[in-house]
Amino acid sequence: MAANGIETSATFPGVVAVVGGTFTWGHGETPGVCVLQIAPQPRAPKTIGTLQITYGNVGLKFDRCRVVSSKIRRDSSGQIVEVVIQDWRWEWQDRGYMNCRYNVRNGDGTLVDHWEKAPQSIASEAFKAFGQKTFDVTKLPNQPRPLVDWTMENPARALSTLCESLGCRLAPKFGNGCDVVKVGEGQALPTGKEFPLIEMNQGFDPPEKPGGLMVVGGPAEFQCDFELEAVALEATGEYVPLDEASYKPAGGWTQDATISLDGISEADAKIKQIAKSSVYKTYRIKFDNGRVLIPGYTDETGDQVTRMDQLVILDRQCEQVEQLGKKEFLPSMVYGAFRDDDNLYGYSNTLDEAKPIADLDSDLAKTSVYRHGHTVDTERGIVRLSTRCVHINEDTDEIEPAKLRLRIAVCVRDYATGGVKRHTRERTYPGNNSTTPKILRHEEIVARSIPKYPNQAGLGGSFTKYENTNNVEEIDKEADYYLDIEEQAYQTLYPADATYAGIVPYSPDGTLQHIVWTWGNGGPTTTRLGYNSELVNFITPYKQRRINANVQAVVGNNGIAAQ
Repeated sequence: MAANGIETSATFPGVVAVVGGTFTWGHGETPGVCVLQIAPQPRAPKTIGTLQITYGNVGLKFDRCRVVSSKIRRDSSGQIVEVVIQDWRWEWQDRGYMNCRYNVRNGDGTLVDHWEKAPQSIASEAFKAFGQKTFDVTKLPNQPRPLVDWTMENPARALSTLCESLGCRLAPKFGNGCDVVKVGEGQALPTGKEFPLIEMNQGFDPPEKPGGLMVVGGPAEFQCDFELEAVALEATGEYVPLDEASYKPAGGWTQDATISLDGISEADAKIKQIAKSSVYKTYRIKFDNGRVLIPGYTDETGDQVTRMDQLVILDRQCEQVEQLGKKEFLPSMVYGAFRDDDNLYGYSNTLDEAKPIADLDSDLAKTSVYRHGHTVDTERGIVRLSTRCVHINEDTDEIEPAKLRLRIAVCVRDYATGGVKRHTRERTYPGNNSTTPKILRHEEIVARSIPKYPNQAGLGGSFTKYENTNNVEEIDKEADYYLDIEEQAYQTLYPADATYAGIVPYSPDGTLQHIVWTWGNGGPTTTRLGYNSELVNFITPYKQRRINANVQAVVGNNGIAAQ
């Protein structure tokens, strides 16, 4: 049946007579599908070709379409062959790859300069990777710097994921083009006598808004200068305070603990060997009165750590230096008041107490940093030194444990729950039915706190007087980008399903999410437009299509995860 006396026709190479058809066009990397009903013919149509649909002086043209299947059905009018054709996006499914890592961050949260790339540049690179010649990425937000870590990924699927994370989608355009569109932004439904409206179904779709949105970053890191206490290794493998060692000499360590440990009997060679391996070589993080202060954590929460298992020790600092164009974390550092038996660098350590180092180039740092190498047992908070490290009591001239500090980064577990402290950024929406926030995980957003001590002319100050510095202001800006994008998903939509007579030559955008053209088989030619919605009777919903694409990427033909 012709609409307004105008006939609709469709052609495809090798198809003799088209009886009717339905073309479904929507968002994403999944191809649009046209089902042509054709008269039986002796030869199969071409596999690849141009599909054209003509309605009066309106023509729709789709190059590089592919026939994917055909079947015969019979109805009261006779035998009909149905041919299923995909638009050019079928080429995206297995074409090209993306092998890249962009927007990697240094330890202080800043971007690694040579791997920084804006989203629009990443999108352009992906389009080119799967051979899409005509595209527009200008609607993609260009301020965020999301981590992109793609290992031989399908570029179309990876691009869709990137766009979704920034509140956008891929929308096909006439001429085999594709635009990145922002969901909720686009053209209105057509009006006017040139677009005869048959039916309009409108709705109201208030979002199921949570009580708030919360960006949750990776485990927060705190740089500390832990006081160390001397410990000794027992035959059981346990470390105990030095004065509690079972093999402590009768005269005490200050009298008998020479380098050769003459105060321990030669008759017990095993114990003496254990003592030589640990006495004055092994120190442990000290819990003063059963607790330890964590700069940045204690300041914020008021809590102090009371158990060693609350510390996740990272064996590095939060501070960084640039080497060969790349920022790297400084290794953990042992320093304090000690007498160096093997003075390799010619510096004389005359300190009586450890002093906080504010400048690594200062004389204080040169004289008080232990430079012979150390290892850290991150589970037990044990520091093993390469050489014996002692202090000489100036009043008695006796040996005593060195007065050492360990500068190192840690994460902190909650005393009651064991959960690791993380930085969060939240927006609340009072008045909603829900009071709990939706969680947005971003492990790449890491808060780092570093105490800055007053230099005091290079002489060091007090470990209890410091200014806590952190990168919170910078990472909150990044978190706000993600909150802004997620917030767009909760705008109140007014979905509509409009049916028009004839062919309306519109293409999908941020509001027109789905288009279905139908003609032939004795029925009228119509165009149905899904405004802020999809026509679920004709297409799998967008979110499910994305899930299916991701599942297909990791599942083999036999339903087994790809290796």
